[in-house]
Amino acid sequence: MKTAMRALLPLILLLPCGATLAGPQPLADNELAAVRGADGINLAIDLHLNLPPPNSSNTSDLTLTKSKLTIGQTVDGRTAYLVFNNVSGRIQMMSLGLSANTADDGTNYVAIGLPSEVRFTNVGVDSISVQSDASTPVTSSLGKITLNGDLSMQGQLRLWSH
Repeated sequence: MKTAMRALLPLILLLPCGATLAGPQPLADNELAAVRGADGINLAIDLHLNLPPPNSSNTSDLTLTKSKLTIGQTVDGRTAYLVFNNVSGRIQMMSLGLSANTADDGTNYVAIGLPSEVRFTNVGVDSISVQSDASTPVTSSLGKITLNGDLSMQGQLRLWSH
C-alpha cells in the first residue's frame, strides 16, 4: 500500500496544476475590462538631498556641496526670486502607490496612493531670502527650516484626464 501511495503522490500533486499547463489564453476586450486584481505599483523612495551616499565613509560633514534653489516670479515687469540656500536632508517614503482604475460611472482614472509613512531626517535649508537677483549672496535671511520626524498618511489622490 505504501508503495502505491508513493507512486501516486506525484500525480496527486500535479492535479491542481493542470490548468497552468495550458498556457496563457487571449481575452476579448470586454472580458479584459472585467478583470480585477491587485494591479499597479508600489514604490519605496529613499531621497538624499546633497548628502553623502548611504555607504559613504564621509560621515563628519553631512553637507557635501553648497546648493541654491530659486523660484522666480515676474509681476508688473519686476522679477523677484525666493531663494533657498543649502537644501539638504533625507526623505524616506514607504508604499507610495500608483494604479489605473475605473470608477463606478465607467470613467478611468489614475490613483496615487499616499505613502503610508514618510520619514524626514535633517531636511531643511540654511536660509530663505527674497531677492531681485538670484545669483547674489544672501544679505538678509528670513530664517531657516529643519524638519525631523515621521508622518503617517492614508488615502488616494485621484486624477482624471479630459
